[in-house]
Amino acid sequence: AGRPLRYPADGGRGPPRAVTGHQRPTTAYEVTVNLGAVLREILLRDLPPTVLRDERGRHLIRPHELNHADYVGRAFDQIRVAGAHQPTVAQYLLETLGLLRGEVEQAGLADRAEPLRRQARLVLTTCRSGSPLPEDLDQVVAAARRAGFDTV
Repeated sequence: AGRPLRYPADGGRGPPRAVTGHQRPTTAYEVTVNLGAVLREILLRDLPPTVLRDERGRHLIRPHELNHADYVGRAFDQIRVAGAHQPTVAQYLLETLGLLRGEVEQAGLADRAEPLRRQARLVLTTCRSGSPLPEDLDQVVAAARRAGFDTV
C-alpha cells in the first residue's frame, strides 16, 4: 500500500486550511503556487494512453485515467469555490492560471490552455457571484487581464 498524502504546511495532519474553507490568503497563495508547479509538469507532458495493447493484440481499457482538463479542475476547483468571497484568492488563482497558460502555449501545446481559460472564467464568475465590493472586483478583473484572460 502507498503512503498517505501529507500536507507539510499543516504538519501532515490534513489539507491546508485554504482547501477546507478556513482559508487564509497566505496559505491559499502557497497552495496555489505549489499546485501550479505540479500542474505545470503534468500539462507539459503527454499523459499515459487510456487504451493499452499487449503483444497478443489484447486491449486493456483504462477509462478512469485523468486528462489534462481533469487535472486542472482537481487542482483548482475546491480552492476556487472555498475562496469565492476572498478576492485575493481569486487573484492568486488567476495569476497561476495565466502563468500556466503561457507555459503551455510557449511549448506549442495550445490545446492544453483551454482548461486553464475555462478555469479562469469560472474564477471570475465565482468571484462575481460572491458579491464582492466593486473595488475588489475591479482588482480581480485587472488580475485576469494581466494574466491574459478575457474578462467578459
